[in-house]
Amino acid sequence: MQKVILLLVFVLVLFSPTLAMAQADSPVLDELIIQVWPEYDQPSMLVIYDFKLAEGTTLPVSLKLRVPKEGNIFAVAQETSEGLMNVQYEPPVTEGDYDVLTLVVSDLSYHRIEFYAPYQRLGASRQYSLLWPGDYAVTTLTTLVQKPVGVNSLVTEPSLAEMPAADGFVYAQGSFSNLPAGEPFTLSVQYEKDGDALSVNSQPPTLPGLEQPTEGVFSLTQALPWLAGGLGVVLIVGGLAWYWVSGRARKSGRDASRKRHASHTDSSTTQQIYCSQCGKRNEGNDRFCRACGAPLRRD
Repeated sequence: MQKVILLLVFVLVLFSPTLAMAQADSPVLDELIIQVWPEYDQPSMLVIYDFKLAEGTTLPVSLKLRVPKEGNIFAVAQETSEGLMNVQYEPPVTEGDYDVLTLVVSDLSYHRIEFYAPYQRLGASRQYSLLWPGDYAVTTLTTLVQKPVGVNSLVTEPSLAEMPAADGFVYAQGSFSNLPAGEPFTLSVQYEKDGDALSVNSQPPTLPGLEQPTEGVFSLTQALPWLAGGLGVVLIVGGLAWYWVSGRARKSGRDASRKRHASHTDSSTTQQIYCSQCGKRNEGNDRFCRACGAPLRRD
């Protein structure tokens, strides 16, 4: 019996450093943000995991993350300078109540997993419970529950404080520190709601492909009144200029005509002719003498 006990002690001592080293080498999530958006754009719960690895993690590293088996994985993405971009991952493998998703992480940027999960509904009452199984140790865990549109009272466990956000929604928020690996975390949500309206329908519509104007950015919509006013001024000024130029052209034409007429009249009236019979003076355009009626001779 003593030999058996000594053998067991020897085996434990032999493998204890290996187990401790394996635990020490296990990746740590520096931050994990769990968001739950009830009935946002589907009649279900939209669950979002945003996470990043702790500084000093040996990269690349393969992470195995569990999501509820009944959840429908919608997206797996990575934050980049151009926004969230989809990344490759191995197809989930079902193990018990979870689907295990394998993802290779090569940097310390935020990564995201989105999935839709069903909730329990009884009349106007809705209930949902999310279990984070504690796949990895988490330094800071933040929870955000979006308050659905038309809901007055939102009850969460653990209890979270409600705060309005810039997107127009109210979120129940909480923060938790230093969760060890293997320690589950449960977030429960309960509320009452009449009807099936989705929260996304309460947001103001936007034109596809157009961003809303931001502070300090001059948009085309804002510029249209100024452009229209400027075009009107240009048309008015152009019309006045055309009227002035065309008026001067007509006046110059009339002046030139008057000058030509005056020149012709002067030349005709300044020429005089004398009658060869009576010697009386006649106008240059006379054909007969005004005094004696004799024909006027023209040299």
